[in-house]
Amino acid sequence: MFFGQEDSAGVLWIAGINSGSYSIDFSEGDFANPEVKNYYTNVGLPEGYYVASVAGENVFMYSDEAFLKFDPIKKAFVSDKSFFDDLLLTGFIDEKPDGDVWITKGRPRKLSLAIKKEDHSYSREFSPFQRFNSYQIRNFGYDRQGRSWFGSEKSLLVYDAKVSFDYEKPFKTILRRITVNEKPVFGLGSRKFIRSRNRNLMIRRKGNVDTFPYDENSLRFDYAGLYIDVEFPNAYQVKLDGLKGSKWSNWSEETYKEFGNVDPGQYVFRVRSKNLYDAPGSETTYRFRILPP
Repeated sequence: MFFGQEDSAGVLWIAGINSGSYSIDFSEGDFANPEVKNYYTNVGLPEGYYVASVAGENVFMYSDEAFLKFDPIKKAFVSDKSFFDDLLLTGFIDEKPDGDVWITKGRPRKLSLAIKKEDHSYSREFSPFQRFNSYQIRNFGYDRQGRSWFGSEKSLLVYDAKVSFDYEKPFKTILRRITVNEKPVFGLGSRKFIRSRNRNLMIRRKGNVDTFPYDENSLRFDYAGLYIDVEFPNAYQVKLDGLKGSKWSNWSEETYKEFGNVDPGQYVFRVRSKNLYDAPGSETTYRFRILPP
């Protein structure tokens, strides 16, 4: 048995593998023979690997398949949406001394903070804790300075809310390099410098639109978000306006996109980025035209 916590009435709640949850009430009987009750398949709960946690006046029991709260009137665990509507894949919840609640959830486990409101409901915050999502957090602790400590399989982590950090600081998305038929037309310095080294590439520019012959129609765009983090890459979305059926791609850490055999027409390549805190970078565009034969 493991994951034991004591509620406000002094009842100890523990859970274990394939055994559900147990309440141990030392106010009934003597210390050597407390009142013990089991809540599992014997009371209609589905089988599973459950964890028991206490937050405020409530006792919760949860697994990958269910999230339940103990109803003291019914003397039973019932489905509960105190923290989220999706009740699957809950990892751990742990209440801070100030009443807010840490939650890990999903596959892989993602950390969030359920912030307690005046009406005793919760709002969840995700962005500041994205850096912790590469760790499988299993243990929580708190010190007198108000910091939260997290234990994972191989690391000890700390979060200090008093340390100021601008998670939503704006940053730019840039095009680093553009190649057409494997020949660069932008990047490696100034546009003028590059074109002087690739005079065999037929390119004309009118206004802010580059124009290419019909047989120079395979393009590659390399890009970057100017938010630098040693451990965590940025993510990108791209689309090519003018291409039939074009829409924003899924977010990806890939830093380039290729388009082959682009039909004659006018196009706008668009790329935007976001960092690990889901803060958006600017959108960057490149306009070009492929001539008909």
